[in-house]
Amino acid sequence: AVTVHDESGDWKKVSAPEVIQNWVPSSGLTVHRAVTRGWMATWDAAVNPDRKTTDSDTTTEVEAQFNIAWVKQANTRVFGRPDEKAPVIGQLDANMPVKVIGRKGDWALIKTPGGLDVWVYGKFVTEHYDAATINDDRVHIRSLPSTAKDSDVLGLLDKGAGVQVISRKGDWIRLRVPHSVAGWIELNQLTAPENPNANWQADWDAARAQAKQ
Repeated sequence: AVTVHDESGDWKKVSAPEVIQNWVPSSGLTVHRAVTRGWMATWDAAVNPDRKTTDSDTTTEVEAQFNIAWVKQANTRVFGRPDEKAPVIGQLDANMPVKVIGRKGDWALIKTPGGLDVWVYGKFVTEHYDAATINDDRVHIRSLPSTAKDSDVLGLLDKGAGVQVISRKGDWIRLRVPHSVAGWIELNQLTAPENPNANWQADWDAARAQAKQ
């Protein structure tokens, strides 16, 4: 796996893990528009070739399906990565319905009905009175208002994506992004029913409606 930084004619400037940037012919690359968890797993394996992957350390990827759950306790923290030392990107109320879209060890990757809070560099956000949109393609959304190592890239937003401005810090804007950002929560903070549950769907719909107000 490589990261593309620039292109000129039939050439692209790329970097591989722990290797300087260099130029390779475009014909030697397969370019994916979106960064997937599978791609990230390949990248991480290249960066850490000596690290052994176990079953409990593998994220289960679920594209179109999800499991349902409720949050057990109030003020439950959602993290940018499965680590208690990672930046917090949200706090959830007790009995909040969530979608579990993946797992890694004792952690669950979830989506919430109201979205989670992320940071975007200010020049990529255009505000129109009480509305805001992303004004460029492939804009990084981060867990902290910086590009430092501890600021996780949580995903990408494309031009026209609607966002809600929460706060500002320097040149950065904190946004709430509905339905586009997933975060990590400890599995023991969730209650999951054994079977599909109509009450969960009603709770999810109510929480989404409240978030839109």
